[in-house]
Amino acid sequence: MTCSTDHKTAYLLEPSIISGDQIQDATFGMDQRGVGYVVDLQFKSGAADEWARYTAAHLGKQTAFTLDSQVVSAPQILEPIPGGRTQISGGDPPFTAATARQLANVLKYGSLPLSFESSEAQTVSATLGLTSLRAGLIAGGIGLALVLVYSLLYYRVLGLLTALSLVASGAMVFAILVLLGRYINYTLDLAGIAGLIIGIGTTADSFVVFFERIKDEIREGRSFRSAVPRGWAGPARRSCRATRSPSWPLPCCTSWRSDR
Repeated sequence: MTCSTDHKTAYLLEPSIISGDQIQDATFGMDQRGVGYVVDLQFKSGAADEWARYTAAHLGKQTAFTLDSQVVSAPQILEPIPGGRTQISGGDPPFTAATARQLANVLKYGSLPLSFESSEAQTVSATLGLTSLRAGLIAGGIGLALVLVYSLLYYRVLGLLTALSLVASGAMVFAILVLLGRYINYTLDLAGIAGLIIGIGTTADSFVVFFERIKDEIREGRSFRSAVPRGWAGPARRSCRATRSPSWPLPCCTSWRSDR
C-alpha cells in the first residue's frame, strides 16, 4: 500500500517487475499534444522484453511508476509496448519542465552503481571526550580562581566586588545552560567551555578598566563616592562598549554558519 506524490490517492501495488537499475536512459520533453511534459524511458534489453510481455498481458489495467515509495504516475495500459520505450506522464498536478527534468535525472543517474572508498577513519572514544571535557572544566576553574586571587590582592575591597559579580554571572550562565539543556537538548561541549573561560576574562577586564578609572578620579582629589559614578560615566564605559561591541556579531555568525 502506498500513495501518490500529492497524497490524494492510495494504491495497492503488486511486486515490482522492473527496477531502476534496468533503465538505460531517461529524458524529458513535451507530450504529443504539446500541452504537457512527459518523461521518456529506455529500458535495457532484458527489461524491454519483460515490459513488452507485461503490457501485452495486462491490457486495460493500470501500471504504477514509483519513486521513493510514492506513485509518480499510474497510467492505464492501452496497448502492448514493445521496443523497450515508454513514457511517464504527470498525475495531478501534471509535470512541469522542472519536475520532469528532475525525475528524468533521478531515473537516469540515480540507479548508477556507486562505491565509496574510505580515505581516513578516526575513532574518538567516550573516555577521551569525557577526559577533554573534564580538562576544560578544570582549566576554567583554575582561570577563575587566578582572576579572583589577583583581584583580591590588587584591588582589595573592590576585588571582592569582582568576585561576587563573577559568581553571580556564573550562576546565571549555569541556570541558562540548564534551561537550554531541558528544552532544546543543548549539550555543553569544549567550544562552549572555551566561551565560558573567555567570558570570565572579558568580565574581569571590564572591572579592571572601571577600577583604574576610579583610582584616577581618587588621585585627582575626589572622594570614593563621587569617583565611582564619574569613573563609569567617562572613558571607562566608552572603552568597555568599544571593546565588547565587535564580539557580539561573532557568535551570531558562527551559529549561522554551523547551521548551513
